[in-house]
Parts: sequence; structure tokens; C-alpha cells
Amino acid sequence: MNKYIRIIAIVVMVVLAGAFAKSKTNKDSTTFEFNYPQYLYVYTNLGVEQFDFAADKTGDTGTYTTEYKAASFASWGDCLEDLKPPKDAITAQDSPGSDLIKDQSCDFVATNVKTNGKFTVNWDNKEKPDGALLVLTNVSDWVASAHMDPKFSEVDEMVTLKVRVDENKLGALSSSKIAVGSKSGSKLINAYYTNFINAYVIPLQYVMVLDTPFSIPEVKDKAQVIYTVASP
Repeated sequence: MNKYIRIIAIVVMVVLAGAFAKSKTNKDSTTFEFNYPQYLYVYTNLGVEQFDFAADKTGDTGTYTTEYKAASFASWGDCLEDLKPPKDAITAQDSPGSDLIKDQSCDFVATNVKTNGKFTVNWDNKEKPDGALLVLTNVSDWVASAHMDPKFSEVDEMVTLKVRVDENKLGALSSSKIAVGSKSGSKLINAYYTNFINAYVIPLQYVMVLDTPFSIPEVKDKAQVIYTVASP
């Protein structure tokens, strides 16, 4: 009886071994697809740009310099001292005139700037701007622009606000957009790479031109500059 049972056990083991020998490995898989779209973001750390012609003191000037330097009471006085009376004929009349005295102008950099703390930039010795634009994007080509909205309500026809568009070039700001920095492939204009991937900085430097220094009334006025970035 014991012998019979042992034989059956051996036969079963042989059958099982044969079944394993004939089996094959079977595999299946799942494909994971990843799609990350293009993005463009722009930020500025320049909160307020002050041109205070009644100020006694000024802050540090930036990369771009002007003949009359930073706006202040002293530099404004220097500007007026250099101007001359109107060249056109002067007519005596009983009502206020409407013509602007605009034969001469004076330009100034900001009295002071206030940053908003959104980010900081460590510039090399080459740059010392008022502030900066930070462009975050994964596109290869982009253009950062600026325009005024709203414009000055009181002195818009009497002054020109200019912004740096290249290292030694300025462009007049208006309600129309003007490029202040760009990237085309590996070519950067008024912009720099940073230590972060997909991050670029654009130095911001502003100049206020008094187009009609003798015609400007005693007034406090303000305007706003809006920045946009787009891929052509």
C-alpha cells in the first residue's frame, strides 16, 4: 500500500514539472503621454517711479544718465536757468493764452524708485537699473512691451516719459506698445539670461523729459505703465 502511494506521488511530480517546462512569459504595458503647453508670464519689481522737482534729496541714479541727472529742486533750477524767453512774437491780451513755450527741453532720471518686493536681481557691475522685468516662459521667441494706461491727465502734452529699449537707447512711451526687451532664438535685446531655466530679466530705466518747462503748471500728476509679453 505504501509503495503504491509513493509511485502516484512521483508521477504527479513529473507531470507538474513538465507543465512548468512548457509555460511562456507574457507581458503587457500602458503608455503614458505627457503634453506641456507654452506659457509666458511677466512681472516687475518696480513699484513707483518718482520725478519730484521739489525734492531736496535724490536716490542713486541708474545705468542711463542725463544732462540734468535726477529730478530735484536744484536740478530743475539748473534747467530753468539754461532756458531763454520764447522766440515767437508775444502778444498782450486780456485772456489767458493757450500756446506752449516749447523751444527747449530738459531731461531727468528718477528722483527715487520704490520696489515692490516681488523679486530681486543681482546685477553685475555693468547694470544698475531702476528696476526690472522678469519674464518666465518656455517659448524660444518673445517680446516684452510697455505702454501708458492711463496717461498723465494734466501734463501729458508737456512732458515725455522715455524708457530704455537697449543699453544706450530710449523710446518714448505712449498708449501704443513699445518693445523694451526681446529674445529671438539665442539673440537677446535689452535682456539677460538668469541662473534659472526659462527665466530672463530686462533692466528698466526711465527718463522724464520736460518738453515745455516754462509752460508746466504747479501740479501733481501721475500715470501708469503696463507691461505685456507675447510670442510673435
